[in-house]
Amino acid sequence: MHIAILDLFVSIPDNTAYAKDMYTAPEFRGKGLASTLKLLQLQFLKKQGYQREFFVIRSNNIASQKVVKKSGYKEYQ
Repeated sequence: MHIAILDLFVSIPDNTAYAKDMYTAPEFRGKGLASTLKLLQLQFLKKQGYQREFFVIRSNNIASQKVVKKSGYKEYQ
């Protein structure tokens, strides 16, 4: 799969999921829902045979960075 990010083309291996544009409605923020859903998403992807998940988070999106770090994801770049 090829995806365009910032006018660059990225090739993602078949065993890697790509997620983008995930959003929590303001009235549901701060309740731990995003963290719980991120963990459930990873469990689901593993059951489907994916070995990893790739996604892009803007540098100013601190809330999303906290969610993925809490879920055990590591920053790549």
